[in-house]
Amino acid sequence: MTPADGRPTPHGATSPAGVPVVLGVDPGRHVGLAWVDADGRLLRTEVVGEGDLARLRVADGVTVALGDGTGSRSARARLEGAGLEVVLVDEHATSEEGRRLYWRDRPAHGWLRWLASARAASRGAHDEGR
Repeated sequence: MTPADGRPTPHGATSPAGVPVVLGVDPGRHVGLAWVDADGRLLRTEVVGEGDLARLRVADGVTVALGDGTGSRSARARLEGAGLEVVLVDEHATSEEGRRLYWRDRPAHGWLRWLASARAASRGAHDEGR
């Protein structure tokens, strides 16, 4: 169901125009969910526990894209156990891209600007398990 304001809901996310979306799932103990419309616009994000995946419901036509990194095997089993068809996607370098987008959308203020620029300048993988 979609509220009157057109915002997506976890149980059947759609864009305001009713265009099917992709539900991106970043696996782990804390699972990141992101609903994206057909134009690539971010509609909603949410963080849930891994156990919540077994109760996740999405509308017909929504593609569930699961990152193939740490925790993907367990997450895939839970999603498929909920009756969802899952497409695995390569997570290589997504942490770096996610960090860039995070700071772009949430500019640091005050002393945090220094911290953000120092982190941005560091090189190498920063993802869990590496």
